Amino acid sequence: MKRQFQLVVAMALFGLTLLAAHAVAGGVNLGGGQGSVNIDLPGGSDLPPLAELPAGARLRLSETLRAWLDHQGRIPPIAEALHVHPQTVRYRLGRLRELFGAALEDPQARFELELALRGAENTQKTTGPAS
Repeated sequence: MKRQFQLVVAMALFGLTLLAAHAVAGGVNLGGGQGSVNIDLPGGSDLPPLAELPAGARLRLSETLRAWLDHQGRIPPIAEALHVHPQTVRYRLGRLRELFGAALEDPQARFELELALRGAENTQKTTGPAS
């Protein structure tokens, strides 16, 4: 699994996130302990903490998580990027914290989440949305 993760990192550094998503199709364990999150990306499917949610909520929270990672947690730029009120961002971030737990506070886990999100986005762009 460690070798697989190293391969994913190397591919991501070269901008090959589509290949990275396929390389982790077996999954990546974030955090490795209590509060860890398993990411499974068969063909670009959703992150397991989001998978049980209705499609609309899953999409909104995925977009919010990506914006949170992109804007390093700063609420005003996240709200602007998502075209929502800052309080909406705070609500969604609270929900993400409930779902992902300690993984959101761990730099390594955040990196892996971003890799997974980018890989899933690129897979969906080339193969269409997962049904």
